[in-house]
Amino acid sequence: KSLVGALILFILKKNNLYFYINYKSFNKISIKNYYSLFFISEIFNRVINSKYFLKINIKDTIKSILKKKINRR
Repeated sequence: KSLVGALILFILKKNNLYFYINYKSFNKISIKNYYSLFFISEIFNRVINSKYFLKINIKDTIKSILKKKINRR
């Protein structure tokens, strides 16, 4: 039900299978020179008054979640 789709291709080259995604449709609707990341000064201002910090290893967290889902089955 997405408003935008992308062409996905698997191409065989030199005995390897390559995965290609055509982002042309996404580029048409994206906002140019818009970044969702904060400026460093904004991040610093938010962090300076914080009492607690949380460091998460995203890769390991996702792996453990997937393992738990597989083990439930």
